[in-house]
Amino acid sequence: MHTLPRILLLICAAALAKGADIPKGTKISERLDSPLSSRNARVGATFDSNLASDLVFNGKIFAPAGARLRGRVTDVESATVSITLDDLETGSSRYELKTTDYTQHGKGAGRGSSPGQRAIGGTIAGIGKTPPTPDSNIELGVPLGGSGSDAVIPAQMLISFKVIKGRDLTPKPSAPKAD
Repeated sequence: MHTLPRILLLICAAALAKGADIPKGTKISERLDSPLSSRNARVGATFDSNLASDLVFNGKIFAPAGARLRGRVTDVESATVSITLDDLETGSSRYELKTTDYTQHGKGAGRGSSPGQRAIGGTIAGIGKTPPTPDSNIELGVPLGGSGSDAVIPAQMLISFKVIKGRDLTPKPSAPKAD
């Protein structure tokens, strides 16, 4: 009698680990492959990045650190660049994502203009921390000023997003046809 609930629990956990949607509110941390700048970026342009740490659901690794992410630029102004994540690939699975945006401000955007709010080669927790916009979720968001008033998101900067919707796009095997 006690075996059936355990079997059902294992089946549910397995379904969540593979072939399931990514739950709303899941935090995804990534590192860009290449820098993005408000000077060069264009709305709609795509970028590649890597999952910074394992994505874990119910104690099991759903996607390993290093899994490929694809995102796009959602807004560019003279001293601001905003990005979002669109896809996560984990070996044989692909997930369509809708995430919160991350916005980086340059010197001319009213944020990040003081020397204490810039860092060289990365971010520093707690120093000059930029308050997140309502749509963003960045943990270490220290503005990194570019040249002049450009907003620059450096390669390898740790950025966190929250999933609004994560849909599994992995092809499902078709049911055998009856003869």
